[in-house]
Amino acid sequence: MSVVGDVFLQYQSRVQFRYRYTWRLRRGAAKLGRRMRRMMGAADGAKLQGLTAVVPFYGDQWLLPWFLKYYRQLGVSYFVFLDLDPKQSLETWLEGAQDCAVWRPVGFMHPGNTIHALNFLRHRYAMGKWCLSVDPFDLLVFPKSETRHVRDLIDFAESEKRDHVFAVVVDAYGDRPASGLDVTSGQAPEELLPYFDRFGYQTAEAAASLDVPILGGVQRRALYGDTPRQAPPLNRIPLVKISNEVFYIASTRKLVPHTMNTPHSEWHSSTTACLLRYAMLGGEVSLHVAKQAEGGELYPENKNALYEGSEKMAGMALKNQNSGRFSSSQDLLSCGLLNNGQWF
Repeated sequence: MSVVGDVFLQYQSRVQFRYRYTWRLRRGAAKLGRRMRRMMGAADGAKLQGLTAVVPFYGDQWLLPWFLKYYRQLGVSYFVFLDLDPKQSLETWLEGAQDCAVWRPVGFMHPGNTIHALNFLRHRYAMGKWCLSVDPFDLLVFPKSETRHVRDLIDFAESEKRDHVFAVVVDAYGDRPASGLDVTSGQAPEELLPYFDRFGYQTAEAAASLDVPILGGVQRRALYGDTPRQAPPLNRIPLVKISNEVFYIASTRKLVPHTMNTPHSEWHSSTTACLLRYAMLGGEVSLHVAKQAEGGELYPENKNALYEGSEKMAGMALKNQNSGRFSSSQDLLSCGLLNNGQWF
């Protein structure tokens, strides 16, 4: 067979694999959708304008006002929650919120199926539009996000013909163990946990799925000092334009098609973001649920989970001489965790 013929067969094989894989993901999402019930809010995204956020809710209702206030100010128009809290009372807490929908599994749902359920909600509410996928412990920070809206970031990404935005998870911590802090004091999470690791991050070799694993941060320093390569990856793709072929397959770390896992444009570096994570303030039950949900990966790689580390670090004193205090996006830009790209 000619070289051209061999290349064609390889291309045909890849296309057929991608079609079969995407069909399986679509079927899995539809199956989970039939096992969920809408408790409040819009039935779908047909009449919704602006950016929709799809959020798994693990518990810790005290975080909700802080979370919603931050993202409303950032420009999120609608929130779709998957209620995984064993108390099943999220719609009561959100009663009267016109910009929120709540869905809940009917009966028992294996935690590994959470990713299918979230894919179903993304396709139902954000088909053909941009969608933000974050956890309730996360704050999305991007260059000058104090004065810009997330729509500005999306407009710039579209001007570069990009359909996704790459981000790095940055764990936040305080000057004493998080388990000893009073979360009912009225202080915001960023006041309780104002510090982050400024240094000690590295990129690993790009994987076959084209994602670039980022290792480092306080988890590697505190928990994986002897085995740094075992530290959980910090790379995420929280902002994506949803289409029929777009599915998350490992938390928000990996997508298909794989071209959406790349952090930068082919020709130049692109604007990136950070997810400041305040998970160490989470309760025992909510962190356990989050850890189980995080483990539901359709692209298993035997990676350690971030939430498992959050549980372990909650009782540890983590601040040291290399810790930085977060006050604005400039703090993350100055140590290389954010990238301006071509956006000024």
